[in-house]
Amino acid sequence: MRRRNTVRQSFIPRDGTARRPEATLVAQLCSHTDAVTAFAVSPDHIFLVSSSDDKTVKVWDTARLERNVTSKPRLSYTQHHGKVKAVCMLEGVHCFASAADDGSLHVVRVHVSQSGALPRYTQMHTIREHRTSRPGEYITCMTHFDSGARPILPPTSYSCHPIPESASNLVYATTHSTICLLDLRTMRVLLTMEHPSHSGPITTMCLDKRRAWVITGTASGVLTLWDIRFGLMIKTWKTVSATMSGSSRIYQCAIHPCRGRGRWVVVAVETSRSTSQNDPPALLEIWDVETTTLVETYGTRVISKASAVLEEPQDRSGGTTEPTAAAAIAALVRARGHSPGAQGIRGPSSETPSREPILNGPSSDIRALVVGHEFGGHSTIHRSAGSSLNSEWHSAGGRGYMVSGSDDRKLTLWDLSKVERTTILSGAELDNDKPSYRCVLLPVCFGQSDDRRQNSSISSPSGSTMSYVETWMASAQAGSQQNRPSQRMTLLTNSQQNLLRPHRDTITALACIDSPFRCGIVSGDRAGGIKVWRVDGTD
Repeated sequence: MRRRNTVRQSFIPRDGTARRPEATLVAQLCSHTDAVTAFAVSPDHIFLVSSSDDKTVKVWDTARLERNVTSKPRLSYTQHHGKVKAVCMLEGVHCFASAADDGSLHVVRVHVSQSGALPRYTQMHTIREHRTSRPGEYITCMTHFDSGARPILPPTSYSCHPIPESASNLVYATTHSTICLLDLRTMRVLLTMEHPSHSGPITTMCLDKRRAWVITGTASGVLTLWDIRFGLMIKTWKTVSATMSGSSRIYQCAIHPCRGRGRWVVVAVETSRSTSQNDPPALLEIWDVETTTLVETYGTRVISKASAVLEEPQDRSGGTTEPTAAAAIAALVRARGHSPGAQGIRGPSSETPSREPILNGPSSDIRALVVGHEFGGHSTIHRSAGSSLNSEWHSAGGRGYMVSGSDDRKLTLWDLSKVERTTILSGAELDNDKPSYRCVLLPVCFGQSDDRRQNSSISSPSGSTMSYVETWMASAQAGSQQNRPSQRMTLLTNSQQNLLRPHRDTITALACIDSPFRCGIVSGDRAGGIKVWRVDGTD
């Protein structure tokens, strides 16, 4: 399939500028009546598919998003009798696979022609059907790949049939901790792997671009590495958040786009169940699956701006004197006495120790995650070929991005090359201050007791982990300033202007599109709303 290329202008590289990306709301799609569960973009980016708990799958035309012709879907698939929990596109064709919580799996073909200025959608029909084997079992996540010239493998004790040389393979995971490899051409289950049931149902998975292994995450925070060539479980371990709290749900996982040479995995974990207030786990954990090492973390915290300044000792004449060691320690204890807990990550830093006390606050879990090489480019990692994987990592030059959607309705664009350029695209319009981003060095087993450190599988050659922290400044005078009439009117005016801009509920699904405009993000929330954003200033 040939991709519909967009007109690309010459942009000034953003390496020499301090401008941060800004998001413009292009369209709001409100056809779904329940939570949006997943997005899938066609190989040529001519349309995208959204699944929802309202038992429907809808097809949206990307060309009509920018033209603002209509906010209705072009086609709607209503053949499922349960909530649609997962959807994925098939490589090289205008077909998608959708799975519902009644155990059904449908492969649907979308008939679209590009004879005129705008694509024409005629119909869609079901070409394949499949159902899980056990009652009450349904598919939670899936991905598709075409084996192509892959060599024929002999059947193992875990597989039913040998993997053919050329097959359309669909890998899916179920609530009963089962991983299956399904050949869509013959509808035979080529491989079946059973995950230990005590680890909980599988919630997410990501596939290696060489189609050699797959990583699965469960509802209890357990990561498992599988070899899908021979159907073997290689290793299993717990995330830091699950180790600290006992159980922590894994929402999303993806291959790191620019570091680790395909061995690093980005994991979005749950933080609301953390029992430690001093050292809560991170929102994102980066793991090296080859060595089972925690290499990077991403977190957020709130510090007090007014009480961060330490008191200087004064003499009897009212002037300042040289601070002594005892006076400095006493001032530091008084400053930290107002902040018993923390939100985000704490630990010794490679920089000067911060004197800013950390305040308590509710954690915001990241529910949706999308990664890629270059935002707005055609060479994103989730669409790259497996044969050119090593060349893409060398040519990326350390650049990469992550787009995350959290339960506080914030849409964040993380710049992996320079974390200082990370920005919140949506959801921070009513905040009085904008966050700052920096990189600190933390011990690997932060927040764990001595017994857990000895028994934990978390290890690092250098004994430390690189952490990227999002810091919010909370001023003590903010409460008194909000009572003024001028500040109140300003707050009401900003609220009216940005009434329809942020999401109304938790962001549950994300996707990136590069047609018809260069940088596009599609986000869906738990209320059923879908928003399309055009991001400017990414170069």
